[in-house]
Amino acid sequence: MTRERRWSHDIESHWVTRPTISDGTVFVGVGYTDATGTVLGFDIEGGNRTFEYSCGREVETRPITDSDGLYVAPNDGSLRCLSPDNGRQHWTCQTPAGVVSPMAVIGTTLYALTIRGHVLAVDTTEGSVRWQWSGIGAAQSGVVVNGTTVYVGTADGCVTALNRRTGFVRWRRSLGSGVVGRPAVVDDTLMIAMFDGSVRALCSQTGDDRWQASVGVCVVGPAIAGSRVVVGDKTGTIHAFERRTGAKRWKTSLESGISVTLAVAKERAEVLTDAGQLASLSITDGAIHSSASAPVPSPTGALLVGDGVCF
Repeated sequence: MTRERRWSHDIESHWVTRPTISDGTVFVGVGYTDATGTVLGFDIEGGNRTFEYSCGREVETRPITDSDGLYVAPNDGSLRCLSPDNGRQHWTCQTPAGVVSPMAVIGTTLYALTIRGHVLAVDTTEGSVRWQWSGIGAAQSGVVVNGTTVYVGTADGCVTALNRRTGFVRWRRSLGSGVVGRPAVVDDTLMIAMFDGSVRALCSQTGDDRWQASVGVCVVGPAIAGSRVVVGDKTGTIHAFERRTGAKRWKTSLESGISVTLAVAKERAEVLTDAGQLASLSITDGAIHSSASAPVPSPTGALLVGDGVCF
């Protein structure tokens, strides 16, 4: 089964971030070959361009939104809050180093991880830094916030849990291999993908080991859907594990390697391969329900929108 393409845009750039949806608009960050960048917005129904903001430098981090603004992190080391309606800049905050990994916003606080391992908590109303924690390793994994804790993984193989309000370290674990991608947390379990090809489950409260599984090569993910943990690898194989025990449930091979974030919701996983294949898989057994081709290879990730997919 194939999917009908509703609309597409050819953006003449060397980098486009994973999309963000807000009030019927698809926002993406863009980087051009001359090192400049923009944030673009498209109407989700018809694909008409409705928003454009020039950042001066390329944007490698996915923009995020809340009810107060659109938050972007161009490669000049700044964080900026924009109006998603007209692009008016509300504030800017300079960071110790560039932010090139996923951000998170909870209430009136924006959490961001710099390339050098700093975690910043920024007041979204005025752009002031509430607290800053300085890690020791290079980082591109992004931050994940759950309850009162911020979790971050770094390339030196450390995972750190910080108090969301103060930035104090609650626990810190060295796992012996660099962390790939953004961690995922559900209930009391923190899921982490590693450079060495392993998937680790830790207690989110203490950092103690729950289980570990290996897929043999560098993995992408993890994504959690119900009782399943789903990861992809550089050979193009999708693996699903039981979230509580780590038992292997299924694996499905696609046409090429996987380097970008998987999208999951309820009973399906949407996966983009490095060759531009978009595959929809059953979370239950890994069966491929549909397949489509991206306009160009090496896409940056899929986003589920109702019954559709934006990439």
